[in-house]
Amino acid sequence: MMKNPLTTVSGKMGLAAGLMISLILLCATAYDGWRTAQKVNDDVMGTATDKARAAASEVSEQIVEARAAASGLSGMLSGYLKTGSAKTADIVTMLEAVPNQYKSLFSSWMAGLPDGSTDALITGTDGRNEAGVFTPYWTKQEGGGLLFQTFPIMPDQTWYSVPVTQGKPVTTEPYLTTEGYLVTSVAVPIRLDDKIVGIAGVDITLAEMTATLSGMETFEGSHMMLVDGGGKWIVNPDPKRLTQTYDEIGAADLQAALKDGKPRLITGLADGARRLVYPFKTAGMEQNWATVLDLPEAVFVAPVRHETLISIVKGGLILALALAAIFAVSTLVVRRPLACMLDGVDGLAAGHYDTAVSGAERRDEMGAMARSVETLRLGLIDKRRLEAEQARLRAEAEQERLWREADEARLREEREERQLADLERERLAALAEEEARRREEAERAARAAEQAEVVDHLAAGLRGLASGQLDVEIGARFAGDYDQLRLDFNETVARLADLIASIDATTQGIVSGVREITGATTDLSRQTETTAATLEETAAALNEITASVQTAAQGARQVNDVMRTATGRAQATNEVVAQTIAAMQAIQESSSQISKITNVIDDIAFQTNLLALNAGVEAARAGEAGRGFAVVASEVRALAQRASEAAREINGFIADSGRQVDVGADLVARAGEALQAIIAAISTISGHITEIASSAEEQASGIAEINTAIHQLDRTQQHNAAGFEETAAACMTLNDQALTLEQLLGQFQLKTGGSQVSAARAA
Repeated sequence: MMKNPLTTVSGKMGLAAGLMISLILLCATAYDGWRTAQKVNDDVMGTATDKARAAASEVSEQIVEARAAASGLSGMLSGYLKTGSAKTADIVTMLEAVPNQYKSLFSSWMAGLPDGSTDALITGTDGRNEAGVFTPYWTKQEGGGLLFQTFPIMPDQTWYSVPVTQGKPVTTEPYLTTEGYLVTSVAVPIRLDDKIVGIAGVDITLAEMTATLSGMETFEGSHMMLVDGGGKWIVNPDPKRLTQTYDEIGAADLQAALKDGKPRLITGLADGARRLVYPFKTAGMEQNWATVLDLPEAVFVAPVRHETLISIVKGGLILALALAAIFAVSTLVVRRPLACMLDGVDGLAAGHYDTAVSGAERRDEMGAMARSVETLRLGLIDKRRLEAEQARLRAEAEQERLWREADEARLREEREERQLADLERERLAALAEEEARRREEAERAARAAEQAEVVDHLAAGLRGLASGQLDVEIGARFAGDYDQLRLDFNETVARLADLIASIDATTQGIVSGVREITGATTDLSRQTETTAATLEETAAALNEITASVQTAAQGARQVNDVMRTATGRAQATNEVVAQTIAAMQAIQESSSQISKITNVIDDIAFQTNLLALNAGVEAARAGEAGRGFAVVASEVRALAQRASEAAREINGFIADSGRQVDVGADLVARAGEALQAIIAAISTISGHITEIASSAEEQASGIAEINTAIHQLDRTQQHNAAGFEETAAACMTLNDQALTLEQLLGQFQLKTGGSQVSAARAA
């Protein structure tokens, strides 16, 4: 039994599973830590941005409140100065009431102009400084109550120069007063009839801002601070840094944030802290200010560390439970079945083959291994049985070997006896073979003599046949089977003579036919050449006709284009005529309207004339007193008569114009009808020309096809003529070859009285 559990299969499985689970848990913990860090970073930055925005809102609210107070004070003083009876004592009293109305205000004040513009509007000596300029100044005291004093005018200071020179309100950068207070001033010009006559303002002590920002709930160990537009500290836990320029890490980022108004995050501070710069700007501020919030490293790290620790504890518990489960399962499923199987294997090693291996009924890998071991056990049993069988077979084989050696000795003796008998038989056969050989040589010599005689006769016949004698014949009979050879030779010579005679007759017919074909072919070649020349002339004429038809078709197309252009212009002219007719009709309508107007004028002139007559009658009744009125009535009557005459003349002119317009409209209508007829005629002509062009193109196409066919026929005739010439040449060659064949046949001598073939043909 193995003592170390890690050396067992189950132990190794548990160790591997534990390492894998540990790796998975480690990766999951790392991922959760990264995700937690990202979430914490986003949450902290979101919260920090909200807190910085809230602080900026608080500061903006105080500045806006101060701006509203200064604007209200300026308006109140401007209204009081407009009364023309303003007194310095009353203004001092007005200023005294302002600081106590606002918690964030430190003081209220007014500055008169040294040029005397303010003094021209007020009376009294209260609130004047050593230079005699009216500068009342109320400030809050630490113990409560207000302190009244004056201050000198400093023209180069922002609180004075901007309102006076630029005429707009200004919020100054924070500064330390002579009493040691850190304040910022809001100055507003006092206007009277668009003229600046003074400055009204309030001061905000930044101690109130410091208290407000310090009291805001931020992160543990963090601080909410404030810088102005110049990058100077306004609120800082260290009083020594107030009004000092920001010169720490991230100074460039802070200046960039103040410039573009976008938040910045400064890193690299001591102890891993981060600093959020949140710029803001409100009404009355010429520059961006910024709230600055320090974020300690613990704000980012502590939540991540806490979540990571929780993940590690959870992972440890999961790992312990998983290892316990794996150990239990591996013991039940792997270790115990393997132990049982090892016992079975040890038994097999000891030679105990009768005990079956346990676990073969399982359906997993252990069952497969058990079945394999059981198969091995059965194989070992078979091996033992086979070994016993092999021992038995070896004994039987040894007995058979002894029997086989005895048989081989007996067979060896019998084989030697058979070899001696075979040698005797071979000697007798050799003697018989020698006798047969002698008889065969005698027969061969007799056959050789007969063959020599046959060969001599055949050689003589073949020599005569080679010399062209087709009447050669072997008359002497040959011995034995050789006589058939003589008969075959004589028959072959006879058939060859008949064949040569037939070839000679056929050759004479070929020569005669070739001569006739040669003459006919020569005549046909001449006729074909004549036909080809005629076709070539016809093709040239058709080319000229095709060119003429194509020229006519092109001219028809050009005429058709011209007719289309003329049709378009005629249609455009028709539209102009239609527009002219419409204009004539409009003129007629206008003339009728003018006639109506002149009729109205004529009626008015008639009524005016009646009124003038009545007025003249009444003036005559009035006597001397109505004489002037009578003169006026006479003039009115004369004017009415002239108007009536003018209206009648206008009516006459309009009537003449109407008649002329009617005549013009009638002429234009006739011109339109004529144009319509012209357009119709042009359209008809254009259609005919289009048909002519189309027909001409079709004729040109047809003639071109005929021309192509004639060219093809011409090439065919030329090809035929060349073929006929080649045929005639071939016939001449064939005639020469037939004559040559005749000469060759003349070398043979037939049986007709010993004459040659050529001699017989000559007879």
